[in-house]
Amino acid sequence: MSIRIAMWSGPRNISTALMRAWGSREDTVVVDEPLYAFYLRETGLRHPGREAILKSQATDWETVAQQLSGPIPGNKAIFYQKHMAHHLLPDVGRDWLSNVSFRHAFLIREPRAMLASLANVIPNPRVEDTGLPQQVELFEKIGKALPVLDSLDVLSAACTERAIEFILPAHGYVLGAASEAIARLLAHRLKREAKIAAVM
Repeated sequence: MSIRIAMWSGPRNISTALMRAWGSREDTVVVDEPLYAFYLRETGLRHPGREAILKSQATDWETVAQQLSGPIPGNKAIFYQKHMAHHLLPDVGRDWLSNVSFRHAFLIREPRAMLASLANVIPNPRVEDTGLPQQVELFEKIGKALPVLDSLDVLSAACTERAIEFILPAHGYVLGAASEAIARLLAHRLKREAKIAAVM
């Protein structure tokens, strides 16, 4: 039986790395932020690459919903869908998310650390920018027996379990001793974000 994994992520997470990991499987096809073009059109936000995104994706949520709940591309067994939860605007219908083939999960980060990090890229972020209201809504609507993943914990545990020695963060530098590197990264972020949180 084919399944669709709808991963609802907050910002400043490891959502892209997780998507690429799923994309490396031969039985899986992935889609990256399929509601992004709709979100940009509705909000009018001038994000980098806006025009290219608007041209490459459907800009109405109904079409996106049909694509995500319809036949799986390439007849793959798994359809991994990386979503940014804040793209799920109020105008987006929710009924399609109850499709029995969907498996919903939430990729989260400790909210205070996430908000402090988000403030580095979005001045004066609103609660809607965090995706947390949408995650709570889905959590309550679809059912509470759902996976909830903390991003850095997931990455650290995966490195330990799979004896992963190297990681390649988004900045492009290869880091050896993966578990130790993640611990140092976490300590650095917490120290930096505590300073930011203190002045917010």
